[in-house]
Amino acid sequence: NGFKGPGSGLRSLIIFHTALGCEDESASLAEQLDKILLYYPAEHDGPRKLNHLSLCEGLMSFVRTFDPTQPINTVHLQHSRLVFVECEPGVWAVAG
Repeated sequence: NGFKGPGSGLRSLIIFHTALGCEDESASLAEQLDKILLYYPAEHDGPRKLNHLSLCEGLMSFVRTFDPTQPINTVHLQHSRLVFVECEPGVWAVAG
């Protein structure tokens, strides 16, 4: 009933609010991570979470350059796929 092959299943989930946190380069790691509302797997350290958040926001920004009216939906990578859903204005869930 669904694909159960190698690599299937949820590997990561990040839910974040674009208006929270601090964008300043001098901000501490904790201040930058304030955007993240939920992160899975929870055992990832702060820098890894921040890299994941930065990747998601960078992809969202990149896609907006082509058509600002169409939000990003999915990104297909070599070994995975990211699915983007805007749950509420400014609140994004990205599953991989």
